[in-house]
Amino acid sequence: AGIIKPGVPIVLAPNPAEVEEIVRATAAARRATLVAAGDGTDVTSSFEEGRLTLRLETPRGRYGPVTLGLRGRHQLANALTMVRLAETIDATTAIGIPPSAIESGLRDVDWPGRLQLVTWQGATVLVDGAHNPSGARALAAYVSEVYGRLPFVFAAMRDKDIAGILAPLAPVMTSLTLTTISTPRAASFAELDAAAARAAPGVPRSHAASPLEAIDRAAQGGTTVAVAGSLYLAGDVLAALS
Repeated sequence: AGIIKPGVPIVLAPNPAEVEEIVRATAAARRATLVAAGDGTDVTSSFEEGRLTLRLETPRGRYGPVTLGLRGRHQLANALTMVRLAETIDATTAIGIPPSAIESGLRDVDWPGRLQLVTWQGATVLVDGAHNPSGARALAAYVSEVYGRLPFVFAAMRDKDIAGILAPLAPVMTSLTLTTISTPRAASFAELDAAAARAAPGVPRSHAASPLEAIDRAAQGGTTVAVAGSLYLAGDVLAALS
């Protein structure tokens, strides 16, 4: 609430009702203009190969069809919010943002470590930071819809809710290979194993001394491997595979 300033337009992303209520009340109290991203919009979409293609009509313009650069159905709300934000900036400032630039942003955005597909020694690796339960739920929904289940490589920081991250991922795991990260904050194998025993007790698990060793082991089944649990892990893997 402290970042909501009097008179400054605020674009509110689709959120649970209790969150929207707080933002709306705070905006009203501070006389800030509030733009609810979903209000007055019409969206049609299709989902293919992990990506959404959208047609979007807002009170100010029409966009698409455009295929989002970022994977996952959850990107629909993010895309809608970005469009309404760009429109609001265009309408309230001297910064001109034409519809073509908005469509380009939707299509060309690149976010390393967020449902990013890379290849290594013939294996396809799905790298996602997923360092909190919310991110893990989004990843699990994506894996469930696109792949069904996958072998996972996992590491995390010791100060994170490790069991809370693993719990939503457990139903889409065929196996779990625990590894380590190049930071003193990394959880130990014992800490990871204890959390996995609680959150994913039915998933076969093993340990590997490095992320690449873990990926190599997980990929022996000849399928895509998911890497998740930490942005540090995502960074280590992407650096090693680049």
